[in-house]
Amino acid sequence: MSQHQGEEGCGAVEIDGAEYVYVGTRKRHYWSIFGKLTLKRRAYWQSGEGCVYPLDARLNLPQRQYSYRLQEWVSEWSSQAAYADVVAHLQTWLGLSIPKKSLQDMLSDHATYHDAYAAQLAAPKPIAGDSILVVQADGKGIPMTAAHSPPPEQRRQAGKTASKVATVTTIYTLSPYIRSPEAMIHTLLRDGFTEEDANQRPTPHHKWIAGTLAGQSTAIEQLGPHIQRYAGEHLSHRVAVCDGDKGLQNRIREQLPDFTLVLDIFHVLGYLWQAADALLGNDHPMRYQWMHDALHCLLTDDLDRLLTHLRHQDTYLPPARSYEVRTAIRYLSNQREYMQYHTYLARGYPISSGVIEGTCCHLVHDRFERSGMRWSPHGAQAMLDSRALVLNERWPDFQAFYRSQEQASLYPYADAGQASGLRAA
Repeated sequence: MSQHQGEEGCGAVEIDGAEYVYVGTRKRHYWSIFGKLTLKRRAYWQSGEGCVYPLDARLNLPQRQYSYRLQEWVSEWSSQAAYADVVAHLQTWLGLSIPKKSLQDMLSDHATYHDAYAAQLAAPKPIAGDSILVVQADGKGIPMTAAHSPPPEQRRQAGKTASKVATVTTIYTLSPYIRSPEAMIHTLLRDGFTEEDANQRPTPHHKWIAGTLAGQSTAIEQLGPHIQRYAGEHLSHRVAVCDGDKGLQNRIREQLPDFTLVLDIFHVLGYLWQAADALLGNDHPMRYQWMHDALHCLLTDDLDRLLTHLRHQDTYLPPARSYEVRTAIRYLSNQREYMQYHTYLARGYPISSGVIEGTCCHLVHDRFERSGMRWSPHGAQAMLDSRALVLNERWPDFQAFYRSQEQASLYPYADAGQASGLRAA
C-alpha cells in the first residue's frame, strides 16, 4: 500500500517509494448541481510521472470538471431526451451553461464502463415457476451522419443518409404458458393479444436488454456471460425467438446450439394473410375461415397439407396474385425447422417476439429516430449502452460502480485509511 505523507506542508509527498516535490498551487474549475467553484490545490511533481494533486483524491473529484451527481443526472437525461433539450433544461432549472459536446463526452465516459459493469453482475435469484431461459434478438436501423454514410451518388435514396443496423438482444426467465392450437388461433385471429391474454400470460423476470452496432455475431456473443449468469438447474428449457432473418438465425444456431430456435408467429401470420388476400381478396366472407384452417395446419404439425393446398391453388392464379402465394410457399418451406409450434405450445414456450419488438421501440426508435437526428457510430453506441442501463433499471447501481472504477484509476495511490472522508457535492 502506498504511503501518502499529508498535504499540510509544502515539501513533498511520497507515493510508492517515489518522492513528488511541491511545485506550487494549480487552479481547477468544478461544476456541481449548486453552480461553479474554483479550487486551488497543491501540486506535487515527479520526473517522468507528472503532477499529482492529493486534495483531488481526498475530495474524490472526478476526472472531468463536473461533479459525479451532475454527470449522473445529465447522462440519464441525455439518454431519454435530445441533447439540445437537456442543455436548455439545465440552464432553466439549475442555471448551468453546459455545451452539448460536454453532454456527449459525459455519456461516452459512462458507456466505457458498460461491459465491465455487466461482467460483474451477480446471478439473479430464481423465480418460483420460471423454468425457461429466453433470448430474443432483432435488428433496428439508426440514421447515420453524412460523414458516416456513402457518397450521395451511392445512397439508396437520394437526399437521405445511410442507416446502420443495431442488433438488439434481450434475455429473461419465464414460466411455461401451455396453450392449445385452438386457443392460439382464437388469439391470433382477434388481431393480437387482448387484455385477457395479457392477464393470463406469464411475466418475464430479470430482463436484461442490450444493443450493439458491431454486428449480429457480436450481439449473440455478448449474451454468453449473461446466459452463464442466469444458468441453473431450475431453468431446464432454453428458447431463442426471432424473425425470419436467416443471418440472425444462423448465428443463433452456431453460437447458442443448446437453444430451441423459434420463428415469431406474427411474421408467419403476415405471409398467410398475404396468401389469403391473393387467393380470396381482402373482403371475401370465407377469408377468416381460410386463415383459421391454415393456422390449424400450421399449429398441429400439418404444414405439408397447407403447402399442398397453396401449390394447387397457385396454378389457377394470374401472375401478380401468384407472386404473393409463391412467396408464402417459399417462406414456409424455408422456415419449417423453426415452426414446430405443436411442440412449442405443448411445452409452454413463447412463440412471439413481442418482447424484443417492444425493446427495439424503447431502446432505439424512441431516442434515435426523432426528427432530424443523425448519429456517428461512436455516439450511437454510447447512447445504446447508457440508455440500456436506464431501461434495465440499473442506473443507480451502475453509478456506484462507475465512480469506484474511475476513482481507482485516477487515484491508485490514495488508500482508504488515509482518505479525509470529504466528498464532492
